[in-house]
Amino acid sequence: MNVPSLKSIFVQENNQWCELTLFVNLLKKNSKEHDKLKDFKNIKRDLKSDSKIVDDKTFVSLTGIIRYCYNHENSLHISKQIVHEVNIILSKSKGKEPIKLVENSSCLDLYQEIAKKSFKNVAIEDIFFNNIELPEDKILYLYPEYKPLFLEKEWKRICLFEYHFHLYNNVNLEYEELTQQKWKIWKKLLHFTVSVDDVARQSKQTIQMKTERKELASDYETIRFWIDNKFHLANKIEQDICQQGIDLNIEHILKQQ
Repeated sequence: MNVPSLKSIFVQENNQWCELTLFVNLLKKNSKEHDKLKDFKNIKRDLKSDSKIVDDKTFVSLTGIIRYCYNHENSLHISKQIVHEVNIILSKSKGKEPIKLVENSSCLDLYQEIAKKSFKNVAIEDIFFNNIELPEDKILYLYPEYKPLFLEKEWKRICLFEYHFHLYNNVNLEYEELTQQKWKIWKKLLHFTVSVDDVARQSKQTIQMKTERKELASDYETIRFWIDNKFHLANKIEQDICQQGIDLNIEHILKQQ
């Protein structure tokens, strides 16, 4: 199981064991202010049934680490994140939508939202996927460890968002603040998309109404009456009637034309 947050401590590919010290250091490195992190001795005791000794070093299994994270999901921020990643992997393997643990809680949540969206213009989408390459190594706030969780096109959409985000938001923020800033930008983009759709729909309706009125007016201007061996324009008759008011003389008007 390729869990992004655990990638750094499982050095060898498909390795199911890692040094306990690496896992403990991972917990410490990602510890937040209100986390309830145990000391090395207690963590080692909790993982005793999932550990082994090799060359005087304690190794713990991937299964044991995942179980530990599930047991400490509500007390450690990194455990919640790992559980979330595992849930996504399991959901995708079963063809189901992953369940969000906390709405807008992480950058991974955001990546999932971006991955589900697509370009409204198929031609632009085709050009983007087939002709444009984004330099992933130069996208400042991109989390490449999440790449295995997404399809190629999904990941490219994520790179596009992160590329533009880092161009206009070159700031040094903590993870939580940075994630919230990304969510804020994403929601603005969604709102802007809806607004553009509304404007486009209303504009189309307005143009259609004006076109119909123009066609109707054009037809009206060409209406003619054949009276006394002479053509009379309907709009000219109407204009003369309006000018003369109630004292109009229809025969006089027709003779004038």
